[in-house]
Amino acid sequence: MPDLLVAATVIVALGCGVNAGVFFAFSSFVMKALDRLPAPEGIAAMQSINVAALTPSFMTVLFGTAAACLGLAAWAIVDWHGSVSPWLLIGGALYVAGPIGLTAAYHQPLKAGRDAGYPAPARVAQNQVALTGHWDVEQHQIVAGRDARLLFRYTAPRIYLVAAPPTGRSADIHVHVDGRRLPDVTVPRDDLYQLAHLTGSRSHLLRLDVPPGTALYSFTFG
Repeated sequence: MPDLLVAATVIVALGCGVNAGVFFAFSSFVMKALDRLPAPEGIAAMQSINVAALTPSFMTVLFGTAAACLGLAAWAIVDWHGSVSPWLLIGGALYVAGPIGLTAAYHQPLKAGRDAGYPAPARVAQNQVALTGHWDVEQHQIVAGRDARLLFRYTAPRIYLVAAPPTGRSADIHVHVDGRRLPDVTVPRDDLYQLAHLTGSRSHLLRLDVPPGTALYSFTFG
């Protein structure tokens, strides 16, 4: 095994270990801590984490390790008869398919910037928000664009939304829960609005058809 390959493998292993530590910490106690907060505080904390995570150091370790894994996998294919080649290929494929592939396929990445388009997701997981159509995603709000729709699978009898209308006019948000049309919610000003009041606490799929220019901030529950 060439010295260069040994060094590259060690660096990639360290990168995988750093990322594994981040994911382990997040799943083992960060998410549990967020779950213990009241819904508005938990949402605000998660939004802050999402913003703070976009640092050059973390992005370099996350995606640089993925690029290095692809390089080792290519080396393994070219030198397939080497004693460690199958292990390099398997290890590289697992990292790319796990942290990178799973995030891209299962979690919908938000695109910072104006008028970004979002395709309809194959499914919406519990406690997951998915966007379709065009949205302007900012640090503390999302603003609806053309054909904007929001999907959210939640568990609560009552759900509320903090929203603001387009400048100079009110907005009517079309509300569906579990495929059933509910009364529209009129948004004349920046305020908290009740979207649905149902019986029992079970999982529901919320769908909001949002007029262009309407800003959404956060959900709360009751």
